[in-house]
Amino acid sequence: MSSQSQGAYLGIDAGSTRIKGAFWTGSSWLLCSAASGVSYEECIADLIGTLIREAEIEPSGIVATGYGRKMVTGASGISNEIGCHGKGAVYLVPGCRTVFDIGGQDAKVISVLASGKVTDFIMNDKCAAGTGRFLSILANTLDLSLGDLGDIGKDVEPLRLSSMCTIFAESEVIGLLSRGYPVPEIVAGIHDAIARRTVSLASRLTMTPLVVFTGGVSANRDIIARISQLISLEITVPLHAEFSGAIGAVLSLCHPDPWPFVQIRMV
Repeated sequence: MSSQSQGAYLGIDAGSTRIKGAFWTGSSWLLCSAASGVSYEECIADLIGTLIREAEIEPSGIVATGYGRKMVTGASGISNEIGCHGKGAVYLVPGCRTVFDIGGQDAKVISVLASGKVTDFIMNDKCAAGTGRFLSILANTLDLSLGDLGDIGKDVEPLRLSSMCTIFAESEVIGLLSRGYPVPEIVAGIHDAIARRTVSLASRLTMTPLVVFTGGVSANRDIIARISQLISLEITVPLHAEFSGAIGAVLSLCHPDPWPFVQIRMV
């Protein structure tokens, strides 16, 4: 039977495609993520249960953020996802001043102070174009895994896609394949289109180094390299970049010292 710890807090970043949890035990971090299934609330509950069992203590507070934050049963608080991603990025990379975050259904660019306080942001959450969902659909069209895309498109001259609408882009990719265009050039074109759309979004803010990239798309190093080239700034991808929102949710309640991460399970 686990007991409650006054120094322990759990942050849940309930994203549209993946649910991320960060448990601060009072001395170390436990991290866990899972795909969001058909029963969204059940997936969240399972992830919370996994973290509590591994920690062997009950958190004194659970903070929810992200797309499904209102579906986190038992949450003692709800925190704004922009603020959480800002705090999380600065915690992961001290000195961070600009955050690029591309998740399953939205893209965010955030300006932060050394404290992690957000000073400005821009967000695209009205359309899946240029997000992880866009990338996933086109990868499926090409019969490729998401993990393969970053290497296949690397250092390849991109084809220019004429549309960023997910449906039209999918049709365009099918057409390019039927006309015999090489898959690496098509993949590079997809990455180039995402990079240009993201930079167009970011151009409305002042991008100040250090620039940090978080979110699920941070695993695709080719997209990051193309964004970096377009903005002429180096981009840092921290370890456990996917968990910046969940970590930031914890930071909205407490201020743990940096500590080695313990990645307990990737479901």
